[in-house]
Amino acid sequence: MNQVGKIIFTLLVFYCSSVVAQNCSYSCRSACSATTAQNLLVRTYNDLMAAQTPGQLLNIFNEITTGSTYREPGGFYVFLFDWSNTLKAWGAGNPSVVGMALGDIAKAGGTISNLRLGDFLRAASNTTGGSWTRVQWADLGPALSHRSFIRRFNKFLTDYYVGSAYIDVDCSRANQSCVRTCASPCAMEHTRNIVDNLVNDLNNVCNTKELEAILNNVNSGSKYTVQSGFYSFVNLFTGPTVAHGLHPEYVGMTIPEIADTLGFYDSIPMNLHAQFVETALSGGGWLNYRWSDVGPALTDHYAYVSHATALGTSYFVASSFINVPCPTCPCNCECPTQHCEKCSEAHEEVTSQITFKFKNVACVSDKC
Repeated sequence: MNQVGKIIFTLLVFYCSSVVAQNCSYSCRSACSATTAQNLLVRTYNDLMAAQTPGQLLNIFNEITTGSTYREPGGFYVFLFDWSNTLKAWGAGNPSVVGMALGDIAKAGGTISNLRLGDFLRAASNTTGGSWTRVQWADLGPALSHRSFIRRFNKFLTDYYVGSAYIDVDCSRANQSCVRTCASPCAMEHTRNIVDNLVNDLNNVCNTKELEAILNNVNSGSKYTVQSGFYSFVNLFTGPTVAHGLHPEYVGMTIPEIADTLGFYDSIPMNLHAQFVETALSGGGWLNYRWSDVGPALTDHYAYVSHATALGTSYFVASSFINVPCPTCPCNCECPTQHCEKCSEAHEEVTSQITFKFKNVACVSDKC
């Protein structure tokens, strides 16, 4: 090996060592999350395929559920279902769910689901060598986007699929506190997660009762919100609003009718609804537009928009934030998660909508 080759080899070893040494976590996405989950899955799959008797296979199932062999630091674990979507092994720390159907586990955890979720996972596992797929799942609390590596296998005349996953939220943003009234990386994460969660639930409704429950939750519940002001809204492709997390009184109104009510009908493009539909049909994405939540003064909004189909009807689902820079508070507090009067004054300088949200907030302390 020449000198250049030695240098390249040394750099590769250093890079690979640094990746392996990273502090990976199941609870968010980092550079090593995919590698850790996939390697865990491959190792588990190899052991499953090496089982010589049904008894040995059952021992691996039990070890996945109650042992530590098939886990990795940071919370990574393995799940395993038979082809009828009955759980056979579960490393997430709740052995009581073993033997339950996938749909029942999902509903018990707060993820509205039906057999289509199992069909989706089975289809992903059918790819030779396994494949990555993204699903909404609730471990504890609200459903979040999970990225899962899944593989099908057959042992003793029985088909199974086995997987390992991580929560698909950027680690650098996952624990940030942010608000809807200005632009930040975690504002993008919040809006995207709300929409993905809601679209997943709408796509999996079985009847009108489930659909009404979801739309009612958008209007007056908390599942599709974040406490710092983020909410969602749902419109039929044909026009009318069917749910709105900030103004449920908008239900039944079109975008132009809402704009007319707030006094800025002539200030928005006539094809704004069509822009939402086009963005949803493109596979989902971001849309920048001018809007106001409280009156005629418009500001830039940035929305994540996606397409949902419930009981044969198409909807666009969106969540947005105000696309202006977050101000730096003159009193050096972290605005507006820690409020003081000077912080509120700083917000007043940016937009009347932020003033509406945050003025007249008492100081946390004299020194902010």
